[in-house]
Amino acid sequence: MSYIVGCYSQIPHGSPNRVYERALDDSLKPFLTEVYNRDKASLQLYMTGSMIEWLDNNHKEVNMLIKNLVKLGKLEILTGSYYQAILPLVPPSDRVTQIEKATTIISKRYKMLAKTFWCYGEIWDPSLISSLNLSKIENVIVSCESPNIQSDLKSPFRMQELGKSIVILPPNASISKAIMAYSLADINFDELYKIIKDTNNGNKNNLAMINLNQLLQGGIKPEEMARLTDLLFSDSLLSLDELIEEKYKNKPLPINYLDKGWYGFDSLLTSDESIQEVLSKDYGLSYLYNRLLSINDIARHYKKDRDIKKKILKLIPKIHCGAPFLCDANASLLRGDVRANLWKYLIKIEKTLNSLESFSYPYVLDVDKDGLDEVMSSGKTINTIIDPKDGSLLELKYYPAECNFADAIVPKGPFFKDIDLVVPGKKLKVFKSIILDSDYNMAEYKMKDNQDIEKNYELETLDKKYLEFGLICSKCDNYPLKFSRHYKLSSNEIEFYQRIENTSSKDMNFKAGVEIPLTFFPYYKNSLIFSINDELCNLDDNMSVEEGVNVFKITDKMNKARITISSPTMFSLLSKNIFLERHTTVGKEKLYQFSFFAPTWNLSIKAGEFVDLAIKLRIERR
Repeated sequence: MSYIVGCYSQIPHGSPNRVYERALDDSLKPFLTEVYNRDKASLQLYMTGSMIEWLDNNHKEVNMLIKNLVKLGKLEILTGSYYQAILPLVPPSDRVTQIEKATTIISKRYKMLAKTFWCYGEIWDPSLISSLNLSKIENVIVSCESPNIQSDLKSPFRMQELGKSIVILPPNASISKAIMAYSLADINFDELYKIIKDTNNGNKNNLAMINLNQLLQGGIKPEEMARLTDLLFSDSLLSLDELIEEKYKNKPLPINYLDKGWYGFDSLLTSDESIQEVLSKDYGLSYLYNRLLSINDIARHYKKDRDIKKKILKLIPKIHCGAPFLCDANASLLRGDVRANLWKYLIKIEKTLNSLESFSYPYVLDVDKDGLDEVMSSGKTINTIIDPKDGSLLELKYYPAECNFADAIVPKGPFFKDIDLVVPGKKLKVFKSIILDSDYNMAEYKMKDNQDIEKNYELETLDKKYLEFGLICSKCDNYPLKFSRHYKLSSNEIEFYQRIENTSSKDMNFKAGVEIPLTFFPYYKNSLIFSINDELCNLDDNMSVEEGVNVFKITDKMNKARITISSPTMFSLLSKNIFLERHTTVGKEKLYQFSFFAPTWNLSIKAGEFVDLAIKLRIERR
């Protein structure tokens, strides 16, 4: 029985070079070679905008081969959202921009007009039909099933929404499910091969979409890839138009409806059936998403200078990459380099707007949409956002390197289950208070043991330039303490002061400190130099506690920056690098997540008295 074969690779912008090399050498090339060597073959191919760019910069001969196969009628390129935006999460005004940029680059590189859309992440919403129509898209390839959703929609159908229509082409769910099982080592290659062979012999759905990255994640060998491509192309003679024509013999396609949802077998899903549900339950991802929306809204309000407006509009699509929200074969959710790429463009927009005397940047706004206004403070080279919820810092952006050193998140799901330190579903904040019993062993520190529950501070801006702030929390439910905080920013330094007052009638003995989670992306072995009291030390994935510390420094060789954290009062310092081990497109990887530091003091405060603590955080160019 004739059927159609498609393959796709979803490597996002910001991925390391080795990811692209592996995808090309061990998956894309074998498919292209098989198509080239056969007299009769047809392949549907989706590549991300970043993959097309990378090929253009590093392997022009591959792009020439793809162009030649298109000319011979053996290859059809699928379009998508250029920066891998999850389009239902993108403002409608930006959706068409994402699609048309992808379609334009395909037209320029490969001399064909793409009319079939690959739905990234297979996250679908009927509201997309209007944007797809405006972009002159005729077909959408998106699954109608997932691990959580069963469907009877297995053949092509026409879908209508608000007077617009599109053709939906569902891939064969049995094949997609088997490839995902292979990627997770639930089945071996022989079992995968048999499933694909049996499915194509007896199933009426003839569209097979092969996730190349999942094949690599499963560890497919060259000889196995050769067997697989030989099987797939032994009878692959159809284009998408011919597939529809063969099924319906020029009869009108049936009308059906695919509701919004998270479909397919590309990503590890929780029990949630929509990306919106995931964002509502995971503060770390929600913060990133809302932060991107807020800078998008702020940027679009600028209209005075046409050239600056044009520059900003070119940057906006780059911040809408959806890869950091999905854990697929590339582990983009856990790969900080991908998030760092978003922060780079967000900072470019922010720097541009902050430098304009004609534009009033909103320093007070509800960034995370929690009902409380956060306050932005910007020195000459550093920028931060103060959260009144617990008086900590949500961001620590360093403008010269265009990076955010406070980008530590802990997504929900099974990823951090073996790391006792963290609590999943959180964004870690800089200078969050630590309150523990005086005899607590910091070498076994867990965030869930921290007695400092989330509390709201009264935040006051102390100068007109938004560089100095006072915060007071007069009531804590679980202990008789009053907290006062003070932040002062200069060009490249943050001065942090905290007063802890004993409001009880008894003397109190306890351990107090702050959490300082920092991120250094891109991270490579030996890319960080760590010192305590000016002596070089190891910073690895073992929990380490040093006593009698006044200052510690982290030099980030990749971003050419040094962070110095000091206090006039000696403290104990907990330090640890957090890594996750995971099988990805390039095999077993040890993925760096963040570096965790916690200076603490043993305090004894008499009734009615207080103690002052001070920390300075300086960032310098190195």
